[in-house]
Amino acid sequence: MKEIVYIANSLKRYPLVYHPLITNLKANGIEVEILDSTNIWVRDYMPIQTKNGFIKFKYKTLAYDEWPQLKIDPHSDYWLAVFGKFKNLINTDIILDGGNCQMNPRRDVAVITDVVFKNNPDYGKEDLTNKLSELLDAKVIIIPREPGDELGHADGIVKFIDDYSILLNDYSVYGTVNYRKKVAKILKSTKLRIIDFPNYYHLMPKITEKEFRIKYPYGDDFNPGWGYAINFLKIARLIYAPIFNIKEDNITISMIEKCYPDCSVVVIDCSDLSMEGGLLNCVTREYKLAL
Repeated sequence: MKEIVYIANSLKRYPLVYHPLITNLKANGIEVEILDSTNIWVRDYMPIQTKNGFIKFKYKTLAYDEWPQLKIDPHSDYWLAVFGKFKNLINTDIILDGGNCQMNPRRDVAVITDVVFKNNPDYGKEDLTNKLSELLDAKVIIIPREPGDELGHADGIVKFIDDYSILLNDYSVYGTVNYRKKVAKILKSTKLRIIDFPNYYHLMPKITEKEFRIKYPYGDDFNPGWGYAINFLKIARLIYAPIFNIKEDNITISMIEKCYPDCSVVVIDCSDLSMEGGLLNCVTREYKLAL
């Protein structure tokens, strides 16, 4: 098996992320594939790997006219060639961003937020959950989306440690304790062990939306992911952890080292990248492929 990570060439606008990430991946024997895409959120539109193959869900942002930089045409020659590299690829019209599907190492459990129901109104909730379970060949756990987050991605909320344990974003610092209780209750009902993971969104430097639009012209929603360190990339025995140049970064690193003792931690400065709403898990898509 070989490990490979897909990254968009447009991530170059964040050189403190793009160059260290690619250099370190290659140095550790991980193959890197650079996509010719203006959309840096690779996780969302690339196929999801299951136990037996790959599922290409419909990328909902194709319907958005406000942010042309996010559009991809899956029927263009370029993207047909990209997706054609994946054996046993199943295409579906179900709308599901890759960032809203967190799977455990065995890929037999998937955590997805309830925004999937909003994005697929033609399906009943039970029918859609069953269809997702069938496509992913996994038990699907539906959790509520984070309050105020219309995108509703699960990868800013949870991260599997192993098949039995899961990290849950710490919401105590900014008044969403009840939300944390709701999510924890659902996860515990499936016998998952929960470990709270530090979140430093409350320490984000102050910025107005006007300032944001000037400094981050490629941004879409004004919904920064600053401080969401749970959105890290894990591949093989490597973890690429986002840091924000605050003293609390040391707590994040220590937590990751404790939860993943067999992994090496590589830190990447994501202070600027996070302002566009995503972090290292969002801008990458890792696969394990047969040689």
